[in-house]
Amino acid sequence: MRGDLMFESLVKKLQKIYLHSSVTTVPIPDFKETAPERRRILFTGIVQGVGFRYQAKLLADRLFLSGWVKNLPNGQVEMAVQGAPEKIDFLISQMQHTGRIKISRIQTHLLEVDWTEAGFKILS
Repeated sequence: MRGDLMFESLVKKLQKIYLHSSVTTVPIPDFKETAPERRRILFTGIVQGVGFRYQAKLLADRLFLSGWVKNLPNGQVEMAVQGAPEKIDFLISQMQHTGRIKISRIQTHLLEVDWTEAGFKILS
């Protein structure tokens, strides 16, 4: 049992290292700073257990977006993200082109901007 836990811990650590290196090498285009918007996004597909939330946070941080991401009990991932619309579009595009993540559906709803929010968080 102990060996299984150590192996699982090692696999998770290697996955984070891989995701971190793959996200930090993504070239970020120069974006014009435009008025921010806030979106609630639901991702359906193979989006849990594949590093989706961790990758979303790394990319959002690099793009200076704020918000949060969390797994839902029904297998979807929910995200609230705000910033320049072009940056949000880039984040969504990058999430669709990751090895183990297979997004089959994206639902987006505009929300009111939260001017007090700072940073991007992974929620439990």
